[in-house]
Amino acid sequence: MDTDWLKAVLVENNGVQFVATIQSEPVCLIGWNWGDDQHPSHFITDIAFAPSLRGQGLASRILQQVLD
Repeated sequence: MDTDWLKAVLVENNGVQFVATIQSEPVCLIGWNWGDDQHPSHFITDIAFAPSLRGQGLASRILQQVLD
């Protein structure tokens, strides 16, 4: 996580950033915006996953947990 991203996320109030960790190391980030009166649907804004853990099905499982 870089400091510019963290500063921006801390002042936003129209969504959340979910961060999944393994043994306190961030491995996945999913950004989510809340709907509003004009656009009522919630939506995912970004997904990032640790390249070293790809191919194990972890990203799919984390995404499913967020959607649930």
